[in-house]
Amino acid sequence: MDNNNEYYYHFTNIEYLKNILINGLISLNGENCKLVGDKRVGICVSKGISGCVGFSARFWYKMMFLFHNRDIARSHFIDTVFLRFNINCLNEKDCIVENFTQIFSKKTISPDCLKICYLKK
Repeated sequence: MDNNNEYYYHFTNIEYLKNILINGLISLNGENCKLVGDKRVGICVSKGISGCVGFSARFWYKMMFLFHNRDIARSHFIDTVFLRFNINCLNEKDCIVENFTQIFSKKTISPDCLKICYLKK
């Protein structure tokens, strides 16, 4: 069973997976951030499965608001990869912590730390 305080989660499109597995998660302003108008540069992660679900719901809501279309919003979740990594791979003292659903880090997360969960249609 997943202990809510043991793991962080990050989600991204599967097309970025090969690069992430080589270079790790790198601090940047990615497509998902740009879509919802977030200009911060960093890696956005959520703490625990509850944080991951909360962040995903918030992102879904923003997509629905932006596109006013459930199918377009849903398309941003198809072929989504959730990356999970141990709490020891990230020091929250080096992060901007808004809440457990949204934590920003400017430090690279090593590919050795990452485990993959792939969602298909």
